[in-house]
Amino acid sequence: MLIQHFLLGTLLAITPVTALPYSNTKNYAVEARGDELARRIVICSRQELGQRGSKCECPEGQDLDEQTNKCHKKCEDPMTWDSMKHRCKCPEGQDLDEQTNKCHKKCEDPMTWDSMKHRCKCPEGQDLDEQTNKCHKKCEDPMTWDSMKHRCKCPEGQDLDEQTNKCHKKCEDPMTWDSMKHRCKCPEGQDLDEQTNKCHKKCEDPMTWDSMKHRCKCPEGQDLDEQTNKCHKKCEDPMTWDSMKHRCKCPEGQDLDEQTNKCHKKCEDPMTWDSMKHRCKCPEGQDLDEQTNKCHKKCEDPMTWDSMKHRCKCPEGQDLDEQTNKCHKKCEDPMTWDSTKHRCKCPEGQEFNRWTNKCHKKCKYPMTWDSTKQQCKCPEGQEFNRWTNKCHKKCKYPMTWDSTKQQCKCPEGQDLDRRTNKCHKKCKHQMTWDSYKQKCKRGGYHN
Repeated sequence: MLIQHFLLGTLLAITPVTALPYSNTKNYAVEARGDELARRIVICSRQELGQRGSKCECPEGQDLDEQTNKCHKKCEDPMTWDSMKHRCKCPEGQDLDEQTNKCHKKCEDPMTWDSMKHRCKCPEGQDLDEQTNKCHKKCEDPMTWDSMKHRCKCPEGQDLDEQTNKCHKKCEDPMTWDSMKHRCKCPEGQDLDEQTNKCHKKCEDPMTWDSMKHRCKCPEGQDLDEQTNKCHKKCEDPMTWDSMKHRCKCPEGQDLDEQTNKCHKKCEDPMTWDSMKHRCKCPEGQDLDEQTNKCHKKCEDPMTWDSMKHRCKCPEGQDLDEQTNKCHKKCEDPMTWDSTKHRCKCPEGQEFNRWTNKCHKKCKYPMTWDSTKQQCKCPEGQEFNRWTNKCHKKCKYPMTWDSTKQQCKCPEGQDLDRRTNKCHKKCKHQMTWDSYKQKCKRGGYHN
């Protein structure tokens, strides 16, 4: 220490000095003004630079924190250094925009700063009331915010549906809005005229309002009973409404068909009206004679009534079976009707051919009738023997039928080869027929 004071005194005696940095943790700055004897020693940190005067100076772009005696980055105007948080801070009533590092006015809760638009913004789902600078819930289109009433309002000519929070057209007096049906409704006891959009007295069911005549009208197909003020089904011409019986009535001399609701001429006794055929009909079991307009007993199908003979008759081409009282097809001559078998039958000794639909003589078994030749014929593989008047199997040429032996036989001078069933020339004495070689041979018979 004595050496330091000595050196310091020597330096002060020679000339004014500036701060001299040392290599240890502290630097010493010495200041001398002219011949002044006053001396001051200032100790600067490593970050600070000694300069002329009595204090240390921070590097370019930095300021000294007076409380901590530390250098910090220089704060942009109007910010100042916050020794507690070790950062620049904005003035009272302002906040720092972290993106731009600029101060802005403090946003009222719940607003936050919008760095892009450089203004305070409301949270998602809220809008800013420019008059009060307060946030409010976002209004659904087409509503806008009413600063006076602090609520969303509908455009001019529309009202708000409190239940659905939707705008609707303003209802004309005395109508009010129906939230369920989404339309204006008339007061109790009144209905809306869709054409004029005016309210009118409610029409009793099933009547509806007639906009042209300004009165209630009955549905299509109905008329109004002026006496009872009730609707009734429209009466078809020539019927009129009977208010006493509450139904349509026909003119004098006519009756009503209940099924078709049409008037018809009154039927004579015992006839009644047939709605299906649109005419008078006779009682069950009787039919109407169109010529005399009288009822008669019903003819069984397919018979019809014969007005001349006053009895049932069969259709053309049919005859009546007197036993069964049924019609049958007319039998061609010489056939007659068989009531038991219900068909035409041929005379005795004849039979019916269903292919020609005619009678022919009866063929003996096993012969059948040949419609082409108009005669009986033998079955396939047989032929008729006119001498015996019977059928026998057909013989191969040159064989003929032997009626005695009831078999085919070879011509005179020939014998039958039983293996081939063919005729061959008769072999001479002591010779036999060889069926395989087809020739006569000496010795035993080989067939």
